Amino acid sequence: MPRLRGPELQALLDFLREIHGADDLEALRQRLPGAIATVVRADVTAYFEIDRRQRRLAITSHPGGALGASEEQAFVRYMHQNPLFRSYRRGQGSAVKISDFLSLREFQRLALYNEFFRRVGLDHQMAKGLPGPPGLVTGLALYRRGRDFSEAERLMLNLIRPHLNEAYRSASMITEMRTELSLVRQGFEKIDRGLVVVDTAGRVRLITARAREWITEYFGRMPNGRLPDALRRWIDYDEAMLAGAGTLATPRAPLIAEREGRRLDVRLVFDGDQRLLLLDEVRTTPSAPALERLGLSRRQAEVLSWIAEGKTNDEIATILGMSERTVEKHVEHILRKLGVETRTAAAAQALAVR
Repeated sequence: MPRLRGPELQALLDFLREIHGADDLEALRQRLPGAIATVVRADVTAYFEIDRRQRRLAITSHPGGALGASEEQAFVRYMHQNPLFRSYRRGQGSAVKISDFLSLREFQRLALYNEFFRRVGLDHQMAKGLPGPPGLVTGLALYRRGRDFSEAERLMLNLIRPHLNEAYRSASMITEMRTELSLVRQGFEKIDRGLVVVDTAGRVRLITARAREWITEYFGRMPNGRLPDALRRWIDYDEAMLAGAGTLATPRAPLIAEREGRRLDVRLVFDGDQRLLLLDEVRTTPSAPALERLGLSRRQAEVLSWIAEGKTNDEIATILGMSERTVEKHVEHILRKLGVETRTAAAAQALAVR
């Protein structure tokens, strides 16, 4: 990892404090565009959520009002011409620029340029995807007039990628949890979520039934109402890392525990003097019946489950006893039904199925 010094390092540290200080998804949406502009200079920055199937766009831009309603409508009308959609990986992969795919002259021939970019006085775009929910293209976009974004600026955006991804995941979970925390007054155990409230001394103050079940299954029994040693040590380590100053800290990644076909993610969130543990169990090998809920036939679901396992069309054909050409046709139908363009994007939707 490149070493940063002076103003660059300070700007990056300030950025990390800003995004990790967002206490829910809406706060993160509002903070990210302005915060990212302090790390990579741009004339306009934006947080966006795009539903390509329904042709809907939600956007928060910096400076505020830089992109008006008419510009947003123009973007939606011609967004199919934007080559950056080809590289969307829900938080994975490198930041991408339009110039990775088209020369400026080629780009300026597109209706997308003339009806959107030219109208707002912009020439270049660089984007970074975020791990949003299946069905939405979620990410950050940086726009500039005149000079294109440099490779050094792309490197900076890639450097903060894991921090952006983890800040987004944590903010999303907090948003979901806050909705359900309203059930506390009706009885904490009614929350069908993995949630633990721990005080500064490490004592468990509140715990849902689902959290107790998962902790016992993955980490062992809770002696005298306290967390198992492995969880307590991880909390202490994460707090120590967060307290460090003057260095680019490791992203606050979740603690991950795995069992056969399942994975438990544990995230630590600070809420005043309390620590909240947000637990979420996901399948690591999606089953075909579960994938049918995506609107797929049984055979298509079986093919997608093997795509999610990283199998090639040839390997899937052998496993399922069909021709490779038949597998290719199933893949085409799967991509069309899911509204995605790549096998990687289809696999990401499959792995998100609970």
